[in-house]
Amino acid sequence: MRFYTGDESGLIKGIDIDANVSLLEAQARAAKRTKAAAKAKATLKPTEQAPKPDTSIDGVNMWTVDGSVSRERSIQQLCATLWSSGDRVLVAGRQNGNIDVVGYDGQQLYTYANSEFSEKLSIKHNGRLIAGRQYVGLGATDSQFLACTNMGEIRYQSFATDEATLMKLPLDAFRMRTHRQRPSVFAVGGREHELSVWDAETVKLEPQSGYAKPQSAPIFKAKNVPNDFLNLRVPVWVTDMQFTSDDATHPTIAV
Repeated sequence: MRFYTGDESGLIKGIDIDANVSLLEAQARAAKRTKAAAKAKATLKPTEQAPKPDTSIDGVNMWTVDGSVSRERSIQQLCATLWSSGDRVLVAGRQNGNIDVVGYDGQQLYTYANSEFSEKLSIKHNGRLIAGRQYVGLGATDSQFLACTNMGEIRYQSFATDEATLMKLPLDAFRMRTHRQRPSVFAVGGREHELSVWDAETVKLEPQSGYAKPQSAPIFKAKNVPNDFLNLRVPVWVTDMQFTSDDATHPTIAV
């Protein structure tokens, strides 16, 4: 089994796991090796150099696909798609606002730099302070990407040109996911932000430059849950969702 992950140090890593190896047993053996190395180090003379400890885990192979250690380039969102060449690539949303397309071999294929991420914010919303932008969702095809920030800013942009649909939704978005078969269709929700489903290709926006509020209705918008047994309002906090059907016209979603 192979999967890819990004970390807060800015690295994209690939991991291979042998399905025939018990990870619990492999981790136990690695822990024993580490413990034995620590005991051996304690018995060394001051003039002797300790060997480098073996921290590998049997059946697990990890390597760096792309990146160098940089907190400013921390990976916030990561997805995979087919590139125009037919090769599979990784699309990463970074803390500095960049959207990078990287081949599985580490080749840098595309970069979009979002200068808005350098702006310092101080916005009080829902009893919380929003101090900066961050990506809360990212999807892509071989020709476009769709990104969402915690500010409710949706960018649906072509890789080939600067042409983009810029959409403004409510603040404090927590998660956005795109549809598997039609990535222009996306679901978004967050703190006091009911789940809604939109199509970036058909939505009608207010005639203005920059991020514009939608004039048309979403494909779907959830209603708040009923009051609790004390007749008190139940707070809304959508933390994640996933499309569970291939039908983009009448999608079903797990929230």
